[in-house]
Amino acid sequence: MKHIWQLAVREITERRLLFVVAVALGLVAPVLSLLREMDVLIVALILAIGLGHGVALLVGATTVNRPLREGRLGFFFNRPVDEGSLWWGKLLGTFLLSAAAQLLAFLPALLWALLNRLRLSDSLAILGASVAGLLGSALIGHVFGTMIGARSKASLADLAALVVSASLLWFAWSRLSELFAATAQVVLLTVVGIAGLIGALVGGWRQVKLGRVDGGRSHRALSLSVWTATLTAALLGFGFSSWVRDVNPADMAVLAVSSGSVSPWFVTQQSYLDEDVRTGVTTQFLVNAETGEWETLALGLAGKLRAQVSSDGGRVVWTKTGRECVAEGWAAEIVDGKPTRSRRLPADVCGVKRWKLSPTGDRVADVAYLTQNSRPDEMNVRFRVW
Repeated sequence: MKHIWQLAVREITERRLLFVVAVALGLVAPVLSLLREMDVLIVALILAIGLGHGVALLVGATTVNRPLREGRLGFFFNRPVDEGSLWWGKLLGTFLLSAAAQLLAFLPALLWALLNRLRLSDSLAILGASVAGLLGSALIGHVFGTMIGARSKASLADLAALVVSASLLWFAWSRLSELFAATAQVVLLTVVGIAGLIGALVGGWRQVKLGRVDGGRSHRALSLSVWTATLTAALLGFGFSSWVRDVNPADMAVLAVSSGSVSPWFVTQQSYLDEDVRTGVTTQFLVNAETGEWETLALGLAGKLRAQVSSDGGRVVWTKTGRECVAEGWAAEIVDGKPTRSRRLPADVCGVKRWKLSPTGDRVADVAYLTQNSRPDEMNVRFRVW
């Protein structure tokens, strides 16, 4: 522990002039508030957070990698300092340096706010959250500084792993976004963040311990830990998004049921109300009251249920949230208990309010807004041949 602290202090003292820069930058916010009547706390937060995370990224990218490339890392191994203390000491120094720079940059605005009795609670909460995130920025800087600085064939493997991980995570995030599953998205981000943090922490330790002064070996040790953790989290995230989308009406509360059809088919709107992760995930189902068969019509529906089955049970119309419209109209034939030949109805209206089908379902009438921002008196009734 003694060596860790000594190395951290060394990192800070080598860059002590940064503190002068931080205080000078912090004076910008009060000056701007006097000259242009700008919100001193908002300006100070932007400057302080930008400086803190910029320092964390830059110092994190160089604190181990620069001595390694320049052949100076062996200096530490010739002293009674073990590899673990070297890594943790430099990481601690980077974190404390960036945190001190961020706090010093906010200090002038803090004093200004105290003198003028301004409300500080929100600003201090944001600043505290930013300080907590500096460790992540330092690790991101270290990881990408190592991979970019290596300039070897292994960097291509890093790029491939990055593309695969990002693609999986983006696909998982998009699938959850379609459901408006905010809780599930928070869980996804938390799991990925923790996995990335653990991978980077362990990877940096393995990099110094196994690689020592060998740049190629240290790069491989870091990459193996980082991408093992990240790819595992990405695959789990993809599986998690599939599980969230695997809905079953038997497990969900019924919010609304369509009416007006004498056929056994009807449409339900159901949601998870009690489950922590899938709370709020809403779905439309086409259900047969006689057999219990069901099919999913739309995931992630927003708003009221607007669906109807024709009297002969041969056709169904429903709305679902679209990319360009809050309520897209869709229609399908019901064949052997399944909606087939699904297609979107003409997209000349947005925000369908009510459907009405002819008995055979070959004609559709809808009451809808002409545009998404229309007023109630601008609603329009249209008949469509399906």
